[in-house]
Amino acid sequence: MREYAALFAERTRPITFSSGPLIEVKIEGENLELPVRIYQQFDERVFKSLPVEAGTLYTCILTRHHDGYIRQRQLANLFNQSQPWIVPFVIWLASEYVIEILYDMEKNVDHFDAGMYAQILRENPAFYAKAKARMISYWDCYYRRTFKYKNDYVGFRLFSRWDRLVEESKKIVE
Repeated sequence: MREYAALFAERTRPITFSSGPLIEVKIEGENLELPVRIYQQFDERVFKSLPVEAGTLYTCILTRHHDGYIRQRQLANLFNQSQPWIVPFVIWLASEYVIEILYDMEKNVDHFDAGMYAQILRENPAFYAKAKARMISYWDCYYRRTFKYKNDYVGFRLFSRWDRLVEESKKIVE
């Protein structure tokens, strides 16, 4: 993955990261740090110059973009992808407040590898708990009046689905 990061880094404009703490997760024994937000002029031509894996990593990084429309478009590029390092980018995106992104995710959730998601979430309980708490906080702030019942809010439905996957995978592992 480092080689892909180096490749897209040399072909893109410098990326400015938010000054806050990074989001930490472990994937296949390697530490992965996700930026909370990035600030970069988006250039679609970059994808055409990158190999598929590097382009996928760049897509993941762009899910952290400050522009919600760019985050939404990049999510669509991750449906049907099966690299394990995609999972934390998708989960963190689900913890955010842009409800249109959550609806897109819900419509396509069956395209994600359920077993892979369950394993990564099971192995990163602190990351998952933080993402879930963040989703709840945004619901409470922005959507509670509109969606009084938790199951009416798309964020709760997504995280409930992932909760079930994690619980089912624990039974299989035991």
